[in-house]
Amino acid sequence: MLKRIIIILTFLLLSSLIFAATLDQTELYVSTSVPQTFSVKIVGGNVTVPTTKSVFDGLDAVGTSSSPITFSTEDVNTSVRKQLKVLAYCNLGPTQIIKVTANPMTASGVNTKIGYEVRLIESPTTTETVSKSVTSKTFNLTTFSVNGFTIASKTFDIQLSKTDWEAAAAGAYSTTWTIDLTTP
Repeated sequence: MLKRIIIILTFLLLSSLIFAATLDQTELYVSTSVPQTFSVKIVGGNVTVPTTKSVFDGLDAVGTSSSPITFSTEDVNTSVRKQLKVLAYCNLGPTQIIKVTANPMTASGVNTKIGYEVRLIESPTTTETVSKSVTSKTFNLTTFSVNGFTIASKTFDIQLSKTDWEAAAAGAYSTTWTIDLTTP
C-alpha cells in the first residue's frame, strides 16, 4: 500500500511540474520594416567613397545652383577637365542605374550654345559628347547591383568644347543635368 501511495504521489508531483512548465510557456514575435532609402549626389573627384549613410549624408554636394562647376577662360584655353564623382546609396535591388540627361550650355539672349565632353573615367573608360547641336543627351553614368544597403560611385570629368567656346557670343552660359536613379 505504501508503494502505491508513493507511486501516486510521484505521479501527481511529476504531473504538477509538467503542468506548471506548460503554464510558463509563451511565444514572442519580433518584426520590423525597412523603408526604401536612396539618394544621389555629386562630389569632388577626390572624395573617398563613404561606407555608411551617415558619412554619405555629411558630404557636401558640388555642382548645385549655389555652388556650380565653373570653367574660366584659362580652363578652356588649357583644356582643363573638371573631375567629379557621382555617389548613390540605395536599398532597392537588385540593380540600379544612375542615368543623366544633359543639355548643351546656353546663355540668356544669345543663340549660340557650347557643347562639352563627359568622360567616364573608371573601367571601362568611355566618353559621352553633349554636342551644341542637340537638345539633350541621355546616358548612363553607371549600373550597380544592390544587395541590401549599397553605396555606388563613378568618377567622371567634364571638358568644354574649346571650338564652341571660342565661337560663342558673349554671355553667362550654363546647363543643368537631371540625374536619376532608375531600374533597368
